[in-house]
This record gives sequence, structure tokens and C-alpha cells, in this order.
Amino acid sequence: MKNALHLNLKLKQQLRLSPQMIQSIKLLMLSNLDLLTHIEQELSDNPLLESDNNSNVVDVDSNLYLNDPDMPNFDWVDYTDDPADVPAVHSDDDDKKRQFIEGGISEAKESLHEHLINQLRLACSDEELISLGETVISYINNDGYLTMDAPLIALDLSADAAVIEKIIATIKTFEPTGVGGRNLREVLLLQLAALKPRNELAERIADQHLTLLSQKDYTAIAKALNSDAERVRAAAGVIASCEPFPGRQFDNTKIRYIVPDLRIEKKEGEWHVVITDDYLPSLRINKKYGATLRTSGEDLGKFAAEKMGSALALIYAIEQRRKTLYKTGKAILELQHDFFEHGREHLKPLLLRDVASAIGMSESTVSRISNSKYIETSWGVFPVKYFFSVPVRSSSGTASKQSVKETIRLIIAENSGLSDEKIKALLSERGIEIARRTVAKYRKELKILSSRDR
Repeated sequence: MKNALHLNLKLKQQLRLSPQMIQSIKLLMLSNLDLLTHIEQELSDNPLLESDNNSNVVDVDSNLYLNDPDMPNFDWVDYTDDPADVPAVHSDDDDKKRQFIEGGISEAKESLHEHLINQLRLACSDEELISLGETVISYINNDGYLTMDAPLIALDLSADAAVIEKIIATIKTFEPTGVGGRNLREVLLLQLAALKPRNELAERIADQHLTLLSQKDYTAIAKALNSDAERVRAAAGVIASCEPFPGRQFDNTKIRYIVPDLRIEKKEGEWHVVITDDYLPSLRINKKYGATLRTSGEDLGKFAAEKMGSALALIYAIEQRRKTLYKTGKAILELQHDFFEHGREHLKPLLLRDVASAIGMSESTVSRISNSKYIETSWGVFPVKYFFSVPVRSSSGTASKQSVKETIRLIIAENSGLSDEKIKALLSERGIEIARRTVAKYRKELKILSSRDR
């Protein structure tokens, strides 16, 4: 018990001493556009922070520097816009602190399908069932509704209908409550059944009288259910508190303009990684204003110290993010060289741990720096996460999931009437062995209709 108490106190102290690390991790997840918004807000809130659009030098007066034990030694005057010249701004101790903190910082908002698949993997350990379940999840639209009945899904996937029914039943137990319902009635009933205590009258109304409920004909409902109008009205209020579109909270479909965070290009026979952040303002400390505040009394001096610490932490975090982004892009270029030379069909299997090992950072750091970032290539603009792909068995060893999907896309482009079974056979001829339902899953991810509907 004494040891446990000591450990808890130690962990609490580490978290308290690492505000810069926390901010650094949060900034890793931002795209350049989101970072621009964040910087503009900080410039508005912090009088000691200012932009210097005429120079990339970050000017920090050593007399104003706060002796923060967590702020690594860093020669701010050496800051330049050349990625190759970015100085090392983290120590081994920083990395240990960062890995400790990362577990407590949430990732950016995931999609509904990602959320359901994560729960599926917690609920099931059988890889074959997980694969089948992921395909079933692809039949759920962004509102959270199952778009096809179980027998038709089973027919589409050449799977056992009873197994599909069980998978759907399991998905219906997932969050958000109501997901997997085929219609409004089922969605509402799933949510009402989860209430404690349950409201039997509300469930009966949702099950039998949604049309009358939409007309607010409480008298007719009361008569049909042998109840009274006031109880029906109260039950209607319970139903109204339900979410008719359970997937809506995961809706990420608002229009966002994609601005590449990196550019990988070939010039004079050499490949280069370029960070496309020219539009981000360069930051520096307003040393004159800071000095004035520090000599204007205890309260203003404390205010100046807090704002100075915040400004330095932001500059440090931006520099850390920039360096990590560059190193990640360089590793992707080296590990996916065939893609950049020859195109999408040449994408290789690549895991987070491969890049993490290449750049000497944790998988969590690589995951965060890959979030919401895009790379401009000669083949188009791609999310950074596009370059991470699980291996798929092939005659030559392994192929990436993305390259297999690209092969499926090309096969269908050549002959749109091919069934999933025929596509599977053609893939086999090319040395790629995957199940028919995997073909169906990849086809749906490519947003290509079944052969019956093409």
C-alpha cells in the first residue's frame, strides 16, 4: 500500500511538471490550417507574443527567459525555415515524459465506422469474425442506420445468415446507442430499451404508433393503448429526448479545404521533403513589453511570467511539431520510395512502428503527427495515413491493403460487370489471395457498387 501511494504521488508530480510536453503533443495532431487558427488565437490572447513576418528568427531576450526545468536548452536564434536545419529541441528525458503523458490525451475525432470497429475488436477476438464484422459495419451509413437486411448482407457476402444476425445484434449493443437499427422505429426502441428505469408506454408508442406520434394525436394513441392522454404526452417527451440519427455526433462531413502539410517532390534527380508552412506567421517574444510588465509591480510581474512561459511553450511546441513532421515525411519517402517513383499500385505494407523505429519516436507520436495531415505528391494529394497499410498475403510475399484496393479499382474500371467472386479469381491470378468478403469490403471502401447495381 505504501509503494502504491508513492507511485501515485510520483506520477502526479510528473504530469504537473510537463505543461510544455502536453501542449507539444496537442499541437502534433493539428493540420497546418488548424495550427494557423491556434496561433492567431494565441497572438490575440498573449501580449508578449508577436508575429514577425519579415524574419524567421525567433528573438528571445535571455534576461526574460524563465528558468523552467521542463523547457529544454534551445538556441532560439538558430531557428530557420530550412527543415534540414531545424535544431534538436527535445532530449531523451523529454521523450520519456512525452510517452508517459500521451496515454492521457485523446486523439482527434474518429469517424462512426472507426468507433464501431474499435468496439468490435474489444468485443471479439476471432480475426475472421472481426473481418466479417468490419464488412457488416460498412453497411451502416453516417446516420447510424443499417442500410441492408441481414439475409441480403449474407447473400452479398456469401456468409451464413445466422452469423450475420449475431454480428448485427452485437453491433446494436455498441455506442452510440441506437446504432445498427434499420429504421427510426428500431433506432428509438434500442435507445428506449437502454433507459433505466425503462418506460414501457414509450416503448409501445415507438413500436406501434409513430405515425400518430408525428401528428401529436395523443388522444388517439391513449385510446389505442388503453391509457390517458397525459401519460402519453409524458411518454412522448421521453421519445423526443432520443437521438433519431445516432451517427450524427460523428459527422465529419463539413466542408474543409485540403491544404497539403508536406510536399514530396523530385528535383534534378533527387527527392526532397518540403514542409508547406510558408503562410504560418513566425513568432517572437515582445521583449520590450515583457520587460515593462516585469518591472511594474508583483501582480504584473507574475502576469508577465505566466505569459512568457506560455509564449515560450508555444514556440517550442511548434518547433517540435515541425521537426517531427519533417522526419515522418522523410521516413515515408524512404520506406515508400516505389510509390513516389511508380504510383499507387506500388504502395508497400507499412505500420506505425516501422516509421516510429526509423525516426526514433513512439508509435503514438507518429500516429498523432499523421492525424489530419496531407502530402502532395506527383500522383495527387493523399492523407499521411494513406501510406500506412496492413500487409495482405501475395505470391511475392505481402502487398499493402491500399495497393490491393487500387488493383481492384483498376480491374473494375476495365470490366464493370465483374462479380466479387470473379475479382477474387483475377486477384489470385496476380498472386493476391484474399477472401471474397474482403473483396466486397474493399470495394465498398472504394465506394463502388456491387456488380448487380453497376
